[in-house]
Amino acid sequence: MTDLPPRPRLALTVTFAAQLLVALVTATAAVIAPTVAPQIGINPQRVGVFNALAYLSAMVSGMMLAPWIAWVGPVRFTQILLGCAAAGAALATIGSAAGLLMAAVLVGISIGCSNPAFNAILGRHVPDASAGLYLSLKQAAGPAGVAAAGFILPIWLEWAGWRASLLLVAALCLLAGIAAARVMCQLEWRSGTKPARLAVLSSLTTVISQPALRRLGVVSMVYAMAQQGFLAYSVLLLLGLGMPLVSAAALLATSQLVSVFVRIMIGHVADRWIPPRPLLAAYGVTGGFALFALAAVPSSPHLLLAGATMAACATTTMGWFGLMFTQLLRIAPREELALCSGGLLVFTFSGSILGPSLVSWALERGASYAAVFTCLGVLTIAGGAALPFHAPSRAAERAREVADRALRS
Repeated sequence: MTDLPPRPRLALTVTFAAQLLVALVTATAAVIAPTVAPQIGINPQRVGVFNALAYLSAMVSGMMLAPWIAWVGPVRFTQILLGCAAAGAALATIGSAAGLLMAAVLVGISIGCSNPAFNAILGRHVPDASAGLYLSLKQAAGPAGVAAAGFILPIWLEWAGWRASLLLVAALCLLAGIAAARVMCQLEWRSGTKPARLAVLSSLTTVISQPALRRLGVVSMVYAMAQQGFLAYSVLLLLGLGMPLVSAAALLATSQLVSVFVRIMIGHVADRWIPPRPLLAAYGVTGGFALFALAAVPSSPHLLLAGATMAACATTTMGWFGLMFTQLLRIAPREELALCSGGLLVFTFSGSILGPSLVSWALERGASYAAVFTCLGVLTIAGGAALPFHAPSRAAERAREVADRALRS
């Protein structure tokens, strides 16, 4: 394993930019679906199917490829992921079912291995005392990418059309991949041990075999169901209530920006005052009530009411990822971060598949948006309430941190 001087700011810059672009590509489908889907003969509510397929690809690719990240090198892997995101955006311009299928698979690969690769970069470079802040800053790129999609894509759609807009997104990903090569010598590290042939399931079995990781994975699955249900269908909900697309997309984007600042603040709180596990549980409970509020928004809502409700949902359903990985740092060795992240994300992506799929299924069978968001809220509250039970004590978590720090030194 290569010894490198810590470069936390550079590591954060690279991972933040890559995470933002992956989130931008992922959110593109939900933002452009109301305009583009009728043009190519697809029901806009089927955007949930595209998201579900993308996250199925993410789950499989993360499980298969996460054990190889340390051997290939996480920065080089980041370049590969950005290339997959660019190819997915470009293939979607075909506008056919086959093109969208291939696009969903490639976008899913970029989603599935992004957090294991980015966590491996940050885990090597960030200081222990500020790990929560750095991981929250990196995860803040997720809602920032969704916000960029909400603000930029409607303008690009008016200016250049949907195919040119997707090609512009693809070009941004390619440029970022090229830029990452310029800093590889300052950040890259590689494991000298090649994964075994049967390493495909090792990340999943590692998480399943440890009760604390397993419980964290189940909770992340429930949270991801609510997160992806909100992302895929909140704009369509607002459209159904009589709001124009530009306003609905702008509210989604603004809500993501609000969640960026809140999750950074919460990451600092997790480093200084409150451990990540109770904070993660609080996210689930408050997120459930935020989804209840979204379900109760009336027709032709006032812009401030709709904006406040969207901001509450985005802050709670989108802000937990950084805390999840901060908690992972407390219960998993640093050298196994990529492996454990990959296994944990199998659960997370399972929820990302189930959420939009079940919402799409329910809507096509006559359920209302209010009903489906209420159900998601109930599940989220249950997940948050269950997290504190049967988990390692805080003393055990601190002991693991001390042992891991001693191993690194």
